[in-house]
Amino acid sequence: MRQTIYLILLLGSWCYANVTSGTGTVNFDVNADGTTEAKLNSTGLAIGPGLTPAANLHVGGNAIVSGTLAIGSSSQDLHTLNINGSWGFSSGSFVADGDIEANSLAFANSTSGKVTLTLPQASQVGDGRMYRIKKVVTANEVDIKGGGAIDGQSTIRLSSGNMGYLNVISLSGNWSILSISANTAAPFEPSEVSAVVAWYDASDSSTLWQDSAGTTPIVASAGVGKWDDKSGNGNHATQGTSSREPTYNSSDTRLNNHPSIGYDNAWKFLQTASLTMKRIYVITYYDDPNNAFDDYHLLFGNDGNSIVAQGQHSNNYWRQSNVLNRDFWKNGDNTTPFNGAVGGTDAILPMPACIWRWDWNASYTDNWDIMGKTTKSHQYWQYGAVGEIILTDGTETADEQSKIEGYLAHKWGISLASGHTYENIEP
Repeated sequence: MRQTIYLILLLGSWCYANVTSGTGTVNFDVNADGTTEAKLNSTGLAIGPGLTPAANLHVGGNAIVSGTLAIGSSSQDLHTLNINGSWGFSSGSFVADGDIEANSLAFANSTSGKVTLTLPQASQVGDGRMYRIKKVVTANEVDIKGGGAIDGQSTIRLSSGNMGYLNVISLSGNWSILSISANTAAPFEPSEVSAVVAWYDASDSSTLWQDSAGTTPIVASAGVGKWDDKSGNGNHATQGTSSREPTYNSSDTRLNNHPSIGYDNAWKFLQTASLTMKRIYVITYYDDPNNAFDDYHLLFGNDGNSIVAQGQHSNNYWRQSNVLNRDFWKNGDNTTPFNGAVGGTDAILPMPACIWRWDWNASYTDNWDIMGKTTKSHQYWQYGAVGEIILTDGTETADEQSKIEGYLAHKWGISLASGHTYENIEP
């Protein structure tokens, strides 16, 4: 390994940095503090602590580009632009020869003219190639050009302002715009739906606490004593016994590397404040090695047996006996419920990360148990965890229902049923 120390004079002060190379990788330690801020090798460039070069450009923070940025190669080998922070383009062009998944792209016009976003040849990437930019901010005009027409035009021009998202897809050798949200449009959130009575979101760590009083913020691998309700209705979920607190996982591989609560294989649960609800939306999974419930394992319900979503003992479907009328719907499929009120036995295991919706036949008021019954130590969500739960009074419109499902799917990386309104676009 070869190491070089650079001394740099900046405004009268000396700074230094370490650059080391070995096994084909150059490591940049900008502050010479033992932390590698960037790596470069024949595979690619990674900018950000802890990132590894891959067949893409992976940037963990923000960047400003004043020249031309090209992603990919002339042979149309697809690479990925993965942007965790926000990127600003002050001038020049952005040539995308691969996938784009960006949280934010900011285009600032300069005196040299507009910024141009160029897509690859649609005919070469094949049908179904999607480019998704979740937020675009333009200080002036931006031209989008593609290999092949875009909605029948050679160039699409974006006016100044903010957009919630931009989605285009390759179809029959050309590009088609799936959606461009209105300027200054804010992303949809469940709190916009008046029917929502409680909203629990594990991806928002500010709503999680290690104690039921909500005084100690959550940390990775700690127990959750309180889960704040984001609906504004104050229907928080709590656990007053520390040994019964479910575990917070800051990055759950079973949930597409998003945060989760649970997967404890133990009697651990939360209970909501008393509230009235009729419909439930939940992000969850169940990773049972035998693909069969070992007991009546509860995901959500009351302490009785009538209003529950729990697995059937020694089987792979939802419990039916002694349960009041309700239908289960998975990943936004509104055509065929999973074993409704008539005792069906549709298999639900294995259960990878998915969206479940339950529609009860009436509204019910109770203190609701999450991932385990308060009075039955053997009935808990043994091999599962949850990411988000939304409870409503059942009065939301069909459009609002679709928006909630679309919001959950795109946020948690779950595919919606074919034909769903928000299968390919965010609400």
